[in-house]
Amino acid sequence: MKKILLFIFLLFFCFEAFSQSKSQRRIYLWDVTLSMKGYQDKTPDIYDNIVDFLKREINSLTDESTEVVVLPFQEKILENWTVRATEEGKKEIINRIIKYNNDIVTGTNIVQPIKEIQQRLIKNDKRNMLFLLTDGKQTGGNKDLLSIIRNWEQYAKINDAYAVYVMLTKGAEDEEVVNAINQTNDIEVIREPGEIDWIDLQPAKLVKFNIKDDNGKPANIALICKKNIALPENIKVRVSSMDNPYVMFDETVVIKNSNISFKLTYNYQQLRDSLSEMMSIPIRVELQNQEEIKKNTKKIILLSPNDLELQLINKPEKTLKINVKK
Repeated sequence: MKKILLFIFLLFFCFEAFSQSKSQRRIYLWDVTLSMKGYQDKTPDIYDNIVDFLKREINSLTDESTEVVVLPFQEKILENWTVRATEEGKKEIINRIIKYNNDIVTGTNIVQPIKEIQQRLIKNDKRNMLFLLTDGKQTGGNKDLLSIIRNWEQYAKINDAYAVYVMLTKGAEDEEVVNAINQTNDIEVIREPGEIDWIDLQPAKLVKFNIKDDNGKPANIALICKKNIALPENIKVRVSSMDNPYVMFDETVVIKNSNISFKLTYNYQQLRDSLSEMMSIPIRVELQNQEEIKKNTKKIILLSPNDLELQLINKPEKTLKINVKK
């Protein structure tokens, strides 16, 4: 019986560890239509700038288990380059980016490549980050693109997928698309990034708090950043509880030492009598001063996922006591 219980405990521990430490897949959907090269002098020539950006972005990755996928596209995905973020892998994919050339004149189809990515490349056993880099608008109108954006939140929750829509020039800006993104979780829009780097922070999805042992202490959300870029100071995050009868909090705090700390307000005696041994409630984290950080440091901070779980534990934490015989 003891062996069975030990096996179950180890199985649970491994599952929980896996759920908190998925490997990352970063997908760069790279617009290579000729407008990126200043086609007929009617559009800005930003092609080399975006190549340089991709080089910096890929070289900044520090976790060798991260998968890097680069997808040049016009009206469809033209190439699919996938490597691990090892030194060899990063060098290989950057060389492909530098050497790539395409002089075919086409429109810009954003919808079809995203659909293909959803069907074939985003996997729910990984933490997926999709970066769309485009200097144009969807050819033929926004109907299907808006549908993808509005359904992204539901898709993202199932597939652990976060998207960043980067509008590289004024010509790519579309208020209808921007408004749809601003009303949808797990997708963000960046306009004209210029010489800016972004830092994506991953909070732990499960936050544990023992209502007795931790009473009076702050709850903590650890943040993971898998890039060798220093975090700017004074990043402000709002942490709030969703509707529940147990604990209430709504606080804006500053990230310190890659950690979000916040206070829980509750009556211990009442909460102890109301809760079972363990219960999870939804909480939300939201960046509050992204534009300020961008202006002051030329760094864009991304925080995902935004919806987390706070696990309230209603029993003393087990401690291991070791008696040493003298």
